Amino acid sequence: MLTALGVVVALVLGCTVWILIAKDYAFHEERVTIPGPRGELHGVLATPADDDGPYGLVVFVHDDGAVDAADGDAYKPLWDAFAKAGFASLSWDKPGVNDSPGDWLDQSMHDRSAEVDAAIAWAHTRDDIDTTQIGAWGLGQAGFVLPVVAQARPDLRFMIAVDPAINWAHREEFAIRARAHTDDKSPAELAAALDRNARRVQLMNSDADYAAYLAAGVDDEPVSAARWGGSSNATVSPMRPRPCERSRFPPSWSWAAATATSTSRWPNGPTAPKCRAIC
Repeated sequence: MLTALGVVVALVLGCTVWILIAKDYAFHEERVTIPGPRGELHGVLATPADDDGPYGLVVFVHDDGAVDAADGDAYKPLWDAFAKAGFASLSWDKPGVNDSPGDWLDQSMHDRSAEVDAAIAWAHTRDDIDTTQIGAWGLGQAGFVLPVVAQARPDLRFMIAVDPAINWAHREEFAIRARAHTDDKSPAELAAALDRNARRVQLMNSDADYAAYLAAGVDDEPVSAARWGGSSNATVSPMRPRPCERSRFPPSWSWAAATATSTSRWPNGPTAPKCRAIC
């Protein structure tokens, strides 16, 4: 009986501590609606709790997948760090996530870039945002989006690229090799996985339709038709961008990739680096 009571008390105390920690963020959340290029964007603006503004702003650009505004709360420690440095954070549900209008599978990288541009334009309408201190934070697939945004918005003061996608085919091959090493796969198993990936890439580059993809048998668990895209679909598959959207980051863009959670003061940031035309 005493043991059971001790377990209950420990669980209650543990939950209490978790609740206190979970709520101990230095920002306020505001649900916002942003006029987007293809419909409303349902977002969250996280502003510093101990400051009336105006604040600098970090615009969040998601990786691939059905991601909500907070990426399942994964962004909140970052929002907290930015808030303590005097910056607000802006993020939004991908189209089709949390009842937001649209479908993220129906987006090209340029569509995603247009969303970011619209979000920054919306930020310029708010009195609590310092429009001379707007930057972007992006993860993974954002590597295809950020260069286009940098060209369109010379007012962007800084960018933080975390594991940015630069060459989608090389990135996938690296991931296969890394997983094989972690899972202690044999050389034969690695070779088979690389072969399947090479055939998949060939299908993508040839704009193969979904029927051709299924017939090739490159995946034990095939992706959906909407996920694949291809010539049978008017949209561009989110699995890979159009050829003209395969961006190359200048080496200087790797700065600040790992400082978001530890910095106590954020620099004013350099002017966003120039990059060549993507299309």
